Amino acid sequence: MPDELSRRFRALAEAAGVDVRWMPREGAGHCDLTDPLTPAWHTVVDAVRHVGDSTPKEFSHGP
Repeated sequence: MPDELSRRFRALAEAAGVDVRWMPREGAGHCDLTDPLTPAWHTVVDAVRHVGDSTPKEFSHGP
């Protein structure tokens, strides 16, 4: 996704009151985010963990 599109989405989401966590990865391509062998992958893993930690129990599907 082009950086400018990400910036506009972030601004619109924040203006709508959405809690946004923006983590740009300089030089990472789109596929780098889905490849466990790239440094960008760790950013994705950290983001998923962050969301999992902040999900209210009533919305979680696990124990």
